[in-house]
Amino acid sequence: MTQVISIHTVTDILGIIPPLLGFVPDDCVVVVATREGRMVVAARLGLEETTVQMDLAGQVTAAARQVHADSAFIVGYHTSPNSNAIPLVNLLLDALPTFGITPHAPIYVTGDQNGDAVYHCMCTDPGCDAIGKVPPPTRIEGILEAAVSRQAIVERVAAGPRSAAVGEAMAHLSGRMTAEEAEAAVQSVLGCDSVDHLTNDQVALAAHALRVSHHQVRAAIGLPMTAKEADFGGVQQRLADDPSRVDRLIEMAACLPDNRATACLEVLAANAYWCGNGTLANIALKRIGSRRLSWVGDLIDKAIEEGTSPANYRP
Repeated sequence: MTQVISIHTVTDILGIIPPLLGFVPDDCVVVVATREGRMVVAARLGLEETTVQMDLAGQVTAAARQVHADSAFIVGYHTSPNSNAIPLVNLLLDALPTFGITPHAPIYVTGDQNGDAVYHCMCTDPGCDAIGKVPPPTRIEGILEAAVSRQAIVERVAAGPRSAAVGEAMAHLSGRMTAEEAEAAVQSVLGCDSVDHLTNDQVALAAHALRVSHHQVRAAIGLPMTAKEADFGGVQQRLADDPSRVDRLIEMAACLPDNRATACLEVLAANAYWCGNGTLANIALKRIGSRRLSWVGDLIDKAIEEGTSPANYRP
């Protein structure tokens, strides 16, 4: 049975945002765009430099326009002492109406998201609950049992205690591998119960295989990157049937130092994206930074920023 969530108040929209994103947001702006009362886009925008904010506002506005949104909720989260969501909110308030999208009164959230956060709605309606305590996340069956903090996901993907040793093992590996050799090395990680059960040399060999035989491995393990390579419904179902692949890639990424994790993180980001987990894909790409192995990472990054779903992805 489809679960219908109705939004009538400020607390309704604040409660629905964590399960929509997959985590409790902080220091960002969230836009939830609707068409004829139904949600069509939800996007999180980081509090970047002013020039970047202008670009982000334009991208989100364009994404909302593509799905014919007619209104939007804007929530600014400035939960750290030095953060300020107001400039980005103002950019969105100016940009959205130019495309026929009516923004609701903006909402600002301040304070600790672990229980002491409060909201201020800039609404002039006397019947509006303009100030109050941020409610706990709404429970949505099939989407999220309990919202977790973004920081918890970041910590899982970050370099862990084994990264130095595995990095040292990788330093002694050189040369290309055949597709068969590379596939076997990577499958030793993807097919195990936990990367904890593998030696540092085994993890290093799999990571080396991704670095030197990236495209061959991508094809061998059935990881599509473009519309020509993918039957999107089949891809999503295949990944849904085997969610352990993403878990193993997360564990593998945690075993690698930053300077040797790029290929693994790109594959993780792509898997996460095809599964519909934009949060994990974004975090993996953020750890890579500017050290992109191929154009694939840039395309996935752009798709996430523009709010493009895997079903609509066209490189």
